[in-house]
Amino acid sequence: MEYLDGKSLADRLAKGAVPLEEALAFANVMAIVTNLGIAFQKLGRYDEAREYLLRALESADRQRLADLSGAVLDNLGSLELVQQQFGAAEAYYRQALALQRRRLPEGRQKW
Repeated sequence: MEYLDGKSLADRLAKGAVPLEEALAFANVMAIVTNLGIAFQKLGRYDEAREYLLRALESADRQRLADLSGAVLDNLGSLELVQQQFGAAEAYYRQALALQRRRLPEGRQKW
């Protein structure tokens, strides 16, 4: 989600608090798009699942929201896993793990 001024949510947060309604709207959209991807996966409609999950990942990356990106990467890994695309699943899981490790305190990244 970009704003009219071309800034991302992360840019706006750096300047101070974002109005609650705006933050909730973005969170709701991300949840809906991700949940659609998961629902399509459960229905066996893998191409549609991938499409929604990739949209969610693109949006989370654009906003520089590593938590959301990591969660979506994990979901993409699961999507590949159920299709027995083990190499692709591993790649997504490794990306998700790398994002989450960066968030750990110094000295805790290796476990």
